Amino acid sequence: LGSDIFGALSSGACSPTSLPATSSIDGLLSSSDCGPERRAPQGDLEAKVGALSRRTAAEVRRAEKERGDLARRLEALEELCRQQLGGLDARLGRAEEEARSAFDRA
Repeated sequence: LGSDIFGALSSGACSPTSLPATSSIDGLLSSSDCGPERRAPQGDLEAKVGALSRRTAAEVRRAEKERGDLARRLEALEELCRQQLGGLDARLGRAEEEARSAFDRA
């Protein structure tokens, strides 16, 4: 929307001197000095907002899918670590007992 205004100004369609002194974007857009053919039709704005909304929704779906994929990968990694390190406690316990018995014998 803002780029339409600046585009009209930079193209010379509406000169800054022909625009009313206003601090409101709505006032600028409703200016009769810059005719309706120079402004973006409401339908174009709605189409742009709709397209942006669809792209945003697609990005959210992609992010959710990626988050689910990463969660599954993390679970698989945790399971692998449990499998690899789960026997470590038993091995450490046996090694400790062997070391104790070797120390007691000595």
